[in-house]
Amino acid sequence: MKKFNLFRVAFFIFTIVFIKPAQPAAYGSDTAVSLVTAPSITGPDNIINSFACLYKGFGFTDAATTCTFKSVFPVMDGINLNGGTLYLMSDLTIDLF
Repeated sequence: MKKFNLFRVAFFIFTIVFIKPAQPAAYGSDTAVSLVTAPSITGPDNIINSFACLYKGFGFTDAATTCTFKSVFPVMDGINLNGGTLYLMSDLTIDLF
């Protein structure tokens, strides 16, 4: 019985210390041009910054994904929202070639 309780305590401490929720990601930069290649965006509150050049587009992993688009550059190729939400803080231009 004591081994089982020790295991439960150890597991509880492990989950508190090592398992963290997904953090929002920032793609690109607000100060320098950044070439970002086809990210797969997941989770809430992500941001595509002002000088991110999205080469080969981008996609969301699921419907719970949210992202704010602030880039001044066009998106090369396309986007796949998968039911997620894209907030536009600047004009979105998609260049398909």
